[in-house]
Amino acid sequence: MRLRHRQPWTLGVLTTRSFLALLPMTVRFTDFGGREKVATPTGSLDYTGAAGLDPEAGDLFSYLPWGNIGFFYDGRDTGYSTSLTKLGHTLDLDQLTHLEGDVTIAIVS
Repeated sequence: MRLRHRQPWTLGVLTTRSFLALLPMTVRFTDFGGREKVATPTGSLDYTGAAGLDPEAGDLFSYLPWGNIGFFYDGRDTGYSTSLTKLGHTLDLDQLTHLEGDVTIAIVS
């Protein structure tokens, strides 16, 4: 599966810039908690000045304590977290909601 980002990246954040420097990347995503798909990026991210996040479906994020990345396909009842930071947002929600189990996704800028 290939997801292409269609919205502006959150470029004011060093975390996003360090993420973009790793692209393109192909990673294996697994389901987590019935609301998100998470993966380990191919390199490390810079969390200097990273802001928290109140996630919405379609958000591409990083979870600071583990250094992983993910897509929320269901952001309901998740709430604001200082451990999450937004990297961007995708409009390909229809594809995200149909993913079952572990999937390999190519992320391109």
